[in-house]
Amino acid sequence: MRLLHAADVRALDRRAIESFDVPGVLLMENAGAGATRALIQAIRHKEKKTIAIFAGPGNNGGDGYVMARHLLNAGYRVHVYLCVAPEKIGGDALVNYRILTHMNAELRPCLSSEQLASYDIDWEQYVAVVDALLGTGLTRDVSGLYLELIAHINALQRPFVCAVDLPSGLDADTGHPCPDAVRADVTYTFAFAKLGLFLPHAHDFVGDVEVIDIGIPHQIADDAPTACTILQQEDVVEHWPSRKLNSHKGTFGHLLVVAGSPGTSGAALLSCESALRGGVGLCTLATDADVHRRVEGRVAEVMCASIGDAAVHDVEAEKSALLALCEGKKALAFGPGLSQGARQGMWLETALSEVTLPMVIDADGLNLLVPRLSQLATRQAPTILTPHPGEMGRLVGLSSREVQARRFELATQFAQTHNVVLVLKGARTLIVAPDGRCWMNPTGNPGLSTAGSGDVLTGLIGALLAQGVDALWAACLGVYLHGWAADEIAQEKGMASLMASDLFGYWPRLIGDIESTQNLEEKNHVK
Repeated sequence: MRLLHAADVRALDRRAIESFDVPGVLLMENAGAGATRALIQAIRHKEKKTIAIFAGPGNNGGDGYVMARHLLNAGYRVHVYLCVAPEKIGGDALVNYRILTHMNAELRPCLSSEQLASYDIDWEQYVAVVDALLGTGLTRDVSGLYLELIAHINALQRPFVCAVDLPSGLDADTGHPCPDAVRADVTYTFAFAKLGLFLPHAHDFVGDVEVIDIGIPHQIADDAPTACTILQQEDVVEHWPSRKLNSHKGTFGHLLVVAGSPGTSGAALLSCESALRGGVGLCTLATDADVHRRVEGRVAEVMCASIGDAAVHDVEAEKSALLALCEGKKALAFGPGLSQGARQGMWLETALSEVTLPMVIDADGLNLLVPRLSQLATRQAPTILTPHPGEMGRLVGLSSREVQARRFELATQFAQTHNVVLVLKGARTLIVAPDGRCWMNPTGNPGLSTAGSGDVLTGLIGALLAQGVDALWAACLGVYLHGWAADEIAQEKGMASLMASDLFGYWPRLIGDIESTQNLEEKNHVK
């Protein structure tokens, strides 16, 4: 699914009207009629037959008038609360308002909270409340009557609330309430999904989101500038590395994992086992000599090597050891449980400036990267960073709260500025390419908020890099599978007890499902 900025959607509407001679009133008709069909389907089993529509100024109110007409024709009783003076209704909205007046619809002026209270309404009579107050043109915080109406709708004893295009009071690009927004059960958004509806702050307001086709000509729709694309399982099947019968372990790459320090060697092992479960042919853990001695043989399939000994700290010897270990490898994973000492900083500098393997950096690798950001733009190989909001904050000099408030903006700017694939973790993880293209991951749940979850993701992404998947799709596939496994665990066992090591236990089945789909598609293609 493609997500667009609100201004781009409005521009597409104008282009349809001005360049393709599609009447604006027809677009409004299609929007209101489509939303009505969806609403009737949603409430078809309810006994009550009365619906309230709160109609505001502009086209959003006009969509509400169209819905009122179609609901009346379908046999529903409709109360339209006019939250704008009739003399201020214009354009296509006025056309549909006049039709309602000729139909003798119940139009109830609602220009103040006192006027609303004067109706002495039994709100329990309504099977649904339609929010058609404010649309995507919102440019400032809601105040006065509209803020009071939003609070009133939210205080109702939960009739089914549907929002027209987006919940009133919600910023269509950021998903932030301004300062409050209608809490809808479903949002019927028109023509294209708006970016803000799918960002984390919007979660408590939008409910389910359904895109209503309003008849934008396909030539316009195909050219629409996409802000972000939601990953689909079909994308995973298409880009997952396939396996040929004459393959061997060398075919699937050799991953070097630079990770672990005394006290956090478990992070290194999680990454390595994750990589092996993710399909890499060979995996070597490169670490401090002390950690090497502790973890050797803990996971039988993982090879171990020492970069150097903290007691000796020979800079040139450690640099040479790291470069030698990179020889013959296909990818590098750097950072899980590594610590932030001067030696580890030198290892990172060496990897950035002298290693030409595709690399994923996480955890302490990201903290070590903060004073070395300038090396990213000139690196001679693809680089993936996988920060959580706190780590992202350190990279850009902001608090995690500020990062969360500006996730899309900061992620796209950073990826383009530093020539990296950026994975900004969290609810609806964002994956941004160096050219600014953005994907959003729909899988995952709060169960992933547990120690080691990020280390597992790092190993998986590293494994995909080593198998020859390009950096962008290695990040997308890794994030999707990581969240998919968490969703399977949540469904079977709940979220609270999820441990990071549980995740790659589910991957054989999930990767098997991907491979089975690939094989089926290949057989169908041959036929």
